[in-house]
Amino acid sequence: MSPFGDDVEAHGLGEMGLHPLQDRGQPSRLWGNGLLLRNGRQPKIMAEAHQTIVAGARQAGTRRLVTMLAYGSGSTADSAPTGVRLLGATVLRADYTDLAAAEQTVTRSDLAWTVCFFGALTNDPPRGATLSTSLRRPPRYRIPRGDLAAALVQTATHDTYVRQAVVVSGPSEGKKA
Repeated sequence: MSPFGDDVEAHGLGEMGLHPLQDRGQPSRLWGNGLLLRNGRQPKIMAEAHQTIVAGARQAGTRRLVTMLAYGSGSTADSAPTGVRLLGATVLRADYTDLAAAEQTVTRSDLAWTVCFFGALTNDPPRGATLSTSLRRPPRYRIPRGDLAAALVQTATHDTYVRQAVVVSGPSEGKKA
């Protein structure tokens, strides 16, 4: 049984000491795209999770950390599309505050970090993504999940973007698989 409840699989989290919901005695379940408590509220766990990850990396002697955060949060907030900024300032305010705190935890660490910001994920087949250190809105906001995964692997295995934030942009419309 998972520390997060019967319906959540928590692979490897126990080894990292990451049990933020269990410690609070809040039963949870996986629902749609995120973690929900049984009362329907979403826990704000990104800042706490990143604190645990940074501490665990230091303890394990791991120097490289790549994380992904939603475009429009943290240092990309000012460049986000108007609709995203409005949501981040109202309905998703607590979520975006949590994401900004997670980014600060990572960027203030002594690790060799890269923060990857991404836009709207799609189920389209991977066609190639681009990375940019400009935090402006990506030219192609929609990005296939496979392209985001490839970009994360690229940043983890190359030192090009160490101690930088990058924006991952989806493939150009004319590019085919």
